[in-house]
This record gives sequence, structure tokens and C-alpha cells, in this order.
Amino acid sequence: MDAFLNRIFNSTYHPTIKTRTAVNSVELQGGKQCYLIVTFPFPSLPEVPLTPHLQLEELGELEPAILENSAKLNACDVVCYTYDSSDPDSFAYIVELRKRYPQLDELPAVYAATKADLDKTTQRYEMQPDVYTREMGMTAPLHVSSTWNSISELFVTIAEAALMPSTAYPRLEEEPIDRTNLYIASGVVVATAATLYFMWKKGYP
Repeated sequence: MDAFLNRIFNSTYHPTIKTRTAVNSVELQGGKQCYLIVTFPFPSLPEVPLTPHLQLEELGELEPAILENSAKLNACDVVCYTYDSSDPDSFAYIVELRKRYPQLDELPAVYAATKADLDKTTQRYEMQPDVYTREMGMTAPLHVSSTWNSISELFVTIAEAALMPSTAYPRLEEEPIDRTNLYIASGVVVATAATLYFMWKKGYP
């Protein structure tokens, strides 16, 4: 959250005693500005009069209750799966979470590998995160760190996925092959053959 507010990284641990909320603008492609509201942990916030705006919330301990609540999920525009790239057991939790709640496949998603400033470790899962996301036809996890200024790219990616959800859905089934050009070429061949046959019948040289 401090990184979202462009504050200098501080390694001192400050436990979250109560809900914190931060508001900042992110610049999307084309220069469009959008306000993003970041909250930890999951709150019950009143409507914030910012237009356009998105609200980013961390589920925390309320994760099971929210994921089992269809009304809560219907109000969600995009889900961001984050894992610790320095912890070999971290990514497997995301996989198990998606298996436990298959309804998550109905939501646009973004994958992020946190703590990218630390040594990257091989995840203890049958597929590594980049292969896992590629198998679903999705963008590979974005590697971020709260110590890097480039973490702002994560907030932009989340905002764009929420505003343009068609770009962030899992594509588990192969897209049908576009045979339009084949049909056009076949039509041209048939038409040419019919013309030549007609000319032959009429006795044209």
C-alpha cells in the first residue's frame, strides 16, 4: 500500500491493526486516468465519490466466506492472484484455491509474483507459474516488488483487466479455427471452374 502511494520502502514491520485505505490515480494506456482505491483488510466501505474509480480489496481472513458467497463474487470485476516467488510452496496455494472454487474461472484474473527482489525459487508444483498461465492462454505472472518503482505496473494491469475484462479471462478451450479465407478461396475455385465449363459448352476457344 505504501508503494501504491509512492512512499519509500521501509523494511520495518508494522502490523495491520485496523483497516487502511489509500487512494491514488493510475494512468492507463492512451493516457486515461483512473482512481484506484486500495484497502486492507476487506472492509465495508461506503461509496466513494470518485469517477471513474476502482476499488481494490485484500480478502485476508474473510477469503473463504467471500469466495463462497455468489453475491460477493458477482460484485467482483477482477481477481488478482499473488504468490511469493521466493517461497517454493506459495504458488500451489493458488492452484488449490482455483480447484476448490471453480467459479473463479468466471472472473477476469491477473497473476503476480511478489518479492521479486529476492532470489527466485522453483515452485513445488508440476508446472511452473509461467507454464501454468500459458496453458490457460493467459499472460505470465507479473514479477513485482514493493522495493521497486515498477510495482505501479501491477496496479495499472489490474485496472486495465477490470475495465477490459475480455483480455484477462482464462481460455481453457481452444478457439475455433477461422476458416473464412478457406471458404472464400474455395468459392473462387468453384466459380472459376463453373465459368470455364460454361465457356467450353458454348464452344469458346
